[in-house]
Amino acid sequence: MATLEDASTQYNDMTGTAAIDWHDFTVHSFAEKCGIDTRRYFPLGIKLYLGDRGYSSVSFAAAEKSIVGETIDEIESYAKANNGTVPTVRLESGATVEDIRGFAKRFEIVLKSKSDRICHLEFDEQ
Repeated sequence: MATLEDASTQYNDMTGTAAIDWHDFTVHSFAEKCGIDTRRYFPLGIKLYLGDRGYSSVSFAAAEKSIVGETIDEIESYAKANNGTVPTVRLESGATVEDIRGFAKRFEIVLKSKSDRICHLEFDEQ
């Protein structure tokens, strides 16, 4: 069973969060376009990776529907009955990070210094 953890790189020089708004698509349609069998698997997470020399990859954390349910409501019920845990598998796709452009309406990544002494960053209005 694979787990989808917080993002990390070799040195974690900066860490943060990410958010996405889909066009008229969903994570399901993106996963399907990436070659994931969405009749068997319910995609619950995405991992995007950018590496050296232009390498990139897209993988999915997906739950097997026969185990956890067919719909998000059924999967949430499964999670509730299992202390919030949903078993997933990591499914590698042939997609690259560039492939997400046609599906994402908005995509933002925010990274901050890894310093433990800097907790909040506030912009001065200019």
